[in-house]
Amino acid sequence: MGVTRLWASSLLGSRYPPAVLAGLCLAAAFPKLGIAGLAWVAPALMLAAALGKPGGEAFRIGYVAGLTHYLVSLYWLLLIPYRWHEIPIGPAAAWLGLSGYLALFPAAWVWVMLEVRRSKEEGRSPEGNPKSEGRNPKEIRNPKAEIRKPGSQSSRALALHSILRPQPLLCQATTSPNEGPDADFGFRISDFLRVSGLRPSAFGRPTSPVLSGTWSGRTVWALCGAAVWVALEMIMARFLGGFPWGPLGVSQYQLVPLIQIASVTGVYGVSFLVVWSSLSFLSAGLTIIQRPVPRSWWVAEIFLPTLVVALAFNLGFRQIRQAPPPARTLEVTLVQPSIPQTLIWNSDKNVERFQGVLRLCEAALINRTDLLILPESAIPELLRYDEATARAVLGLARRHRIWMIVDADDFKPHENATRAGDGDFYNCSFLIDRDGKLADQYRKRSLVIFGEYIPLARWLPFLKWFTPIQGGYTPGDRAAQFHLDDLDATVSPLICFEDVFPQIGRGDVQADTDFLVNLTNDGWFGRSAAQWQQAASGLFRAVENGVPLIRCTNNGLTCLIDPQGRIRQIFRDPSGSIYGSGFITLDLPLPPPGQTHTPTFYNRHGDLFGWTCTAIAGLVLAWALLGPEHRTKET
Repeated sequence: MGVTRLWASSLLGSRYPPAVLAGLCLAAAFPKLGIAGLAWVAPALMLAAALGKPGGEAFRIGYVAGLTHYLVSLYWLLLIPYRWHEIPIGPAAAWLGLSGYLALFPAAWVWVMLEVRRSKEEGRSPEGNPKSEGRNPKEIRNPKAEIRKPGSQSSRALALHSILRPQPLLCQATTSPNEGPDADFGFRISDFLRVSGLRPSAFGRPTSPVLSGTWSGRTVWALCGAAVWVALEMIMARFLGGFPWGPLGVSQYQLVPLIQIASVTGVYGVSFLVVWSSLSFLSAGLTIIQRPVPRSWWVAEIFLPTLVVALAFNLGFRQIRQAPPPARTLEVTLVQPSIPQTLIWNSDKNVERFQGVLRLCEAALINRTDLLILPESAIPELLRYDEATARAVLGLARRHRIWMIVDADDFKPHENATRAGDGDFYNCSFLIDRDGKLADQYRKRSLVIFGEYIPLARWLPFLKWFTPIQGGYTPGDRAAQFHLDDLDATVSPLICFEDVFPQIGRGDVQADTDFLVNLTNDGWFGRSAAQWQQAASGLFRAVENGVPLIRCTNNGLTCLIDPQGRIRQIFRDPSGSIYGSGFITLDLPLPPPGQTHTPTFYNRHGDLFGWTCTAIAGLVLAWALLGPEHRTKET
């Protein structure tokens, strides 16, 4: 009983419970729960949990928060129907491995914000005590004289008193970070003061504009924290092929006026506002806790980010109101077959499932349409090489005199190939004209690791046992524009999770692109939050580039998203579920014939804001790593 009580006391007195809470808040901010307000709390809570801790422990606290977030958010990886003796070894490995990798990014953010600065700027002596130059020796207290037994009643009481009692705003630490009565109990305000810039002498040069004890210094500190967060999201979207699943700004997808800023900054601008506001709230809250202060003091901490957010809302409302009415519409029919993934992997069932898709198409074409779209994985065979498949699909377009966009595998033999299967396989979308001819094709560029290729398969062949795929695809090398000539419309296709990449979406939208279409299959993950999460991320491609996005999926979310990021029409089956089978015909708004859309700032200039934040983050990191002594010598 004593050991259990000691363990529980140690856990409750540690920083890991609030870190877990921060991770849960992050996860709950995204679909399906989608409580957007929690995203404005989570970064501050994550940082508060690590205040005053040394570098390694601060990193671990941030890692726990990030790991909690991704384990909860990516739970649907466990639903992949691939089992070894009924044990989901592969899905579990993917869930743990991907979550563990992505958790490194919030951990790095916490470490950069709290430890890198302090390690070089706190100005401690080698023994770990504050430098005492210019202080009266009688004012220097021995930290070891204040040590009390951790967990004792006097230790807890003194720690609580040290947090709640009124103190001067600019205080000085009297103990080393790992010593003192409250070292194992919560955090002290003095810890925050040292890292947030409220005490100038703790950061070397008192006149530093970034880390001074002034309001402007604390504001710049919060701005730098937001820039570092954005920089890490930029890296996440590119490193090792990138996996930008759920940038913080995506959690705000339902706040349509706010997300209009993405037409200038991309989704990263929304992330920036959320983190900046969160850190400002943290600064204001700790100012209130530290001592009773006039309202103007803590209001000043949140005034600037609140003003900018309000301005962003105002401009967003104006941008929505000024959106031009559609000059014409295009009738587009989307088929959602809802094929179970186990059936897709069973080649013996190819004919059966393909016949089901054709029956849905015939039912959908009872009504007039201009364009019929089939999702990823709807066609089981090679469209250009399987005669029966080509006859059925191309004949459908020819009989009904419609345009079609479909997804199917493709094959390109190697030059001088000596064997029939010697070549490259591609995940492709095809454009079929009214005469039943293949008019154009697009090859998917961003492949899913372990879903479309196995990394290092030649040197680590055992990896194939963790995935149902046996071979692998080759990535394409360019975007494509499908021209529907007699309709005077141009569409750019995306496949699978390519719609979550801001840089891919921007590269696909040219001056004459009228809309984007995403063909995807989330049937791997059953009926889960994955469909909603991808759709929430994908809608930012519409806002960023100022064009509509059509999503045609195997089992949800099939819908139309307008250029302002509003989900206009969603397919639901008779039971109201987004996951069932059926079809929907949309009225797609288009500009007048011959007129192109006005490109957004983001479409013209790309991730200018994101790269600026990355440069600022690099400067902050370099400034911290130089150390106070080196900076003093230079000046």
